[in-house]
Amino acid sequence: MDSFFNTFPPYQRDIPGVFQLDIVRNNARFPSLATLILINSTGWTPVEYEQAKTFLSPPELSYLANLQFPKRLHSYLTGRYAAKLALLAQTGRRDPHEFWVDRSEFNAPIVRGPAQTNISISHTETWAAALAFDCRSHMGLDIETTDRVIPDPFTRTISGRELELCQNCIAIDNTNQNSYLWTVKESISKAINTGLTVPFHIFEISQILVQNPGIYARFKNFSQYGCHSTAFDTIWISVSTSIHRQITQ
Repeated sequence: MDSFFNTFPPYQRDIPGVFQLDIVRNNARFPSLATLILINSTGWTPVEYEQAKTFLSPPELSYLANLQFPKRLHSYLTGRYAAKLALLAQTGRRDPHEFWVDRSEFNAPIVRGPAQTNISISHTETWAAALAFDCRSHMGLDIETTDRVIPDPFTRTISGRELELCQNCIAIDNTNQNSYLWTVKESISKAINTGLTVPFHIFEISQILVQNPGIYARFKNFSQYGCHSTAFDTIWISVSTSIHRQITQ
């Protein structure tokens, strides 16, 4: 199993606080490229907010204008900004207004535009991330701060086997194991398009392997998927994807 994550270089357009990782998926039948964008919005000024708005299409700007709560406004804007950067890098196109990141009936992001590309978006209070990938692929992204206090309804579903796997993994400790498990399970819920609308225990982890760098997990009930995770700065990043295709950096 090749390592999925490596050092995150700056975004190709040299925008401060933006990082990009290109992921090559080698397969004779379905070769594809995925692009992961990370944005650190700590200390954003009105200038950064206005620059991000210039990437939004008219429907996105209209939705943004109707948001009343600052946290939701911030997460929507940074998430859509990351999505547009990922889509441009993934498709090679130059105009972000060619794409409109719409929402499904379950609020999952849907790409409307000239390229057959899917998008997965996640964010914390200070980070936003987006993964653009070929529409034939099944992938899901989630990020979370490593020290987040995870709600009890989720922690009560963590199995004894999962706790044992975490305790035996040198990359995970008691301070971040719950946030790691959360990102893994939310990322696969996005990959299979259910979101967290199903019982948490369905996403039970059966195996955790240490990569260099990162961690690779397999699932008890979804043998056709695996999840690649890494700690970057103060966050966990997890990407779930189908495993019948070889992934190389």
